[in-house]
Amino acid sequence: MPRKKPLSYYLALKYPFRADVDETGEYVVTFPDLRGCFTGAEELENLPAMIKEGSSLWLESMYAGDLAMPEPTLLDLDEPSGKFNVRLPKGLHRALTEGADLQGVSLNQYVVALLSRGDAQARIEQRLSDLEAAVAGGCAGSAMVAEEKAVYVAAPRTRRAPKKTSSRAKRARS
Repeated sequence: MPRKKPLSYYLALKYPFRADVDETGEYVVTFPDLRGCFTGAEELENLPAMIKEGSSLWLESMYAGDLAMPEPTLLDLDEPSGKFNVRLPKGLHRALTEGADLQGVSLNQYVVALLSRGDAQARIEQRLSDLEAAVAGGCAGSAMVAEEKAVYVAAPRTRRAPKKTSSRAKRARS
């Protein structure tokens, strides 16, 4: 039975792969769609060439053997796509649209900016809460924040002394 697609078609496709580091420190690459195909490299900079060579040799072998040629699939169907639909009240929709118009941006850009700002604020509030709990717990002014694994030192707030104005400056104001 003659093939409908030439070998060059399959060689031009982008097949997903998985790269791992084995116990010896070498890079090992497997291809979920190309059963039994794997390759590797000792150094990271050699990996792209090895990926191309390994998948090409496998595809050429399958094609020469007149075996079924797989099409690439998506890597991870559970990976977020970057978009979702939200139902919201008409009044809120109108307010968001007006806000976007005032800013001179699309509604999508405006909502992304608002969500990003809200997420950043929530993270900051959580960090402050963690710090307050650590200070209240007597941790000598430092706390480990789990999310970033960084030590934050709570320094006492200092008041700045009010500026003294010279008598010349007082007379100039009057």
